[in-house]
Amino acid sequence: MPSINVQENGDGTTRTVAIPERTITSVVSNVIQVTGTLTSTTTSHEFDWKCSEGVFICSGTFDNATISLQQYIGTEWVTFKNGQKSLAGGFRFSSPAPKLRVLLQNHSSSSSLYYHVETIVAL
Repeated sequence: MPSINVQENGDGTTRTVAIPERTITSVVSNVIQVTGTLTSTTTSHEFDWKCSEGVFICSGTFDNATISLQQYIGTEWVTFKNGQKSLAGGFRFSSPAPKLRVLLQNHSSSSSLYYHVETIVAL
């Protein structure tokens, strides 16, 4: 299971936290971090998005699978431009949509893809 160092309450202290599938790891003020793993048994994850700019990264065992970041517009899920990956990578995006979804497609039983979505906050 992946782990991540999480900063606590802005006081500079950190702790290592195990990240189970489909877990929102942090929501602090305007910062949203969503991390998880998609497999043949867990093929999508929807979450609220109350920000505009973010970054999406992914890696893992693709085995011909694709992973996509999509935004909910009107009544449809729309994949971001350059938002479908068949190899490890990532991209920066901007969206006013109220919800986002990470979607695994064309997967095999050995596909296991880690993803991370996070807001970009100007300091």
